[in-house]
Amino acid sequence: MKKISIGELTAAVRGELILGNEDNFIEKVITDSREDGSGSVFFALTGEKNDGHDFLVQSLKNGTEAIVVSDRAKTMKALEEFDGTQPAVILVDDTKRSLQWLSQWYLDGLDLKAKIGVTGSVGKTSTRDFLYYVLSEKYRTARSIKNFNNSFGLPLSLLSFPEDTEAAVIELGMDGKGSIDLLAELVRPETAVITNVGVSHLENFPKEGRQGILNTKLEITNYFDDDSTLIINASNDMLEDLDMASRGIKGSLIRVGMSDGCDYVVGNVRDKGTDGISFDLMKDGLTYPVELAVPGAHNAINATLAVACGVRYGLTVEEAIRGLGSVELTEKRLTLKEKNGITIIDDTYNAAPDSVKSAINTLMATKVGEEGRHVLITGDMGELGAEAERGHRSVGAYAFEKGVDVLIAIGEMSNWTVEGWQEAANAAGHETKNVREVPYIVADCVTGHAAEHFDDIEMVISGVMDHIFEGDCILLKASRFMHLEKIVKHIMDN
Repeated sequence: MKKISIGELTAAVRGELILGNEDNFIEKVITDSREDGSGSVFFALTGEKNDGHDFLVQSLKNGTEAIVVSDRAKTMKALEEFDGTQPAVILVDDTKRSLQWLSQWYLDGLDLKAKIGVTGSVGKTSTRDFLYYVLSEKYRTARSIKNFNNSFGLPLSLLSFPEDTEAAVIELGMDGKGSIDLLAELVRPETAVITNVGVSHLENFPKEGRQGILNTKLEITNYFDDDSTLIINASNDMLEDLDMASRGIKGSLIRVGMSDGCDYVVGNVRDKGTDGISFDLMKDGLTYPVELAVPGAHNAINATLAVACGVRYGLTVEEAIRGLGSVELTEKRLTLKEKNGITIIDDTYNAAPDSVKSAINTLMATKVGEEGRHVLITGDMGELGAEAERGHRSVGAYAFEKGVDVLIAIGEMSNWTVEGWQEAANAAGHETKNVREVPYIVADCVTGHAAEHFDDIEMVISGVMDHIFEGDCILLKASRFMHLEKIVKHIMDN
């Protein structure tokens, strides 16, 4: 973050400086009172559980030099209690909204040559990372940090961008109707990328269904002008027939997909398991071979979305593909680990039916040891609304049909996953055995031989080492709230 004066800060947050010198500077924004406050401004955010005003004294003791507050009484009490150097104090109506205004002001002050917003039901963080590495071939590029993509986290992401940033890649997450519009208003992207429209957050659209999700994703274009560009995954069923004009969306459209009518065509995708993927990218009658050291066949589309954006900003296709060669994805997205001859595919960050199926493809394309097995440890997938049962059953059936040797499903909804597996096994005339009764089954036995549902993760953690062996390859994937990373840690520690 570049240095800004207290005076600039006060104006940007639309507040009133009631204490302090407007000529002093800050160079960091914090919202956690436990952080080192040297050179920083602390925003006293209020939420359902915590009120930042209750932690003002702690933040001041850690060296905070300015505070943005909305509760005058609590602030005065904190200043009386604190016996150190008094900070600059800026009074506002709403600290969260003021943080958003500050981030908008800060982003507008950067000399950007490219400003890209990324959204989608799944794949948006991976695509954000692909974009970062592609654009870094030509520009000093910054991207959203961690998973900070909502109305609270996105401003902190924007405020982390260095002063010399030339290209900004910004992830916009969705909660419900209007949520992306708020973020798009802050960012006002000149180029937007939509990875897909799935079923995540479907519970927030009980009447509109997936059409409601599509409409909300398209809010990313609400601040487009005639020079703006929308880049979409045209192989997604909700995006394939998108017509911008009929929706009143300004700008141009770039279509990426697997059909010949797309501007960028992806073909001949080869999933090499944990070794990554390769595919052909076709553009303007030319074919470009791409080797990507990132697992997951779905990433062929995501990577090509990034290539299309890179070309939009002056890179050649070859330069954009070269940028893909440097990609390192955000933690917990198909991260590979190994312990005692066991290969672990850690994809514990989030999950939806389509992304789990894609990860299963990667699992099955990964070689196992001589007597090793392909093991899927999965759990509940949230925010599916009316699609929850069908989504979980479809994952179980898919796992069986693809030849997964052992399925371990955790959580209330994941009972449907095991039922889906069992139904597929029965239809194929195979018997499904209980994981706990058959702790070890070699991979060359009949497909669909072992599956089990567990109520909670602790039951699996306590016995997981009894069910995995040298040579196995294990995929762990579920929604974030299932905390499957605890199982990964247990395996790595034992």
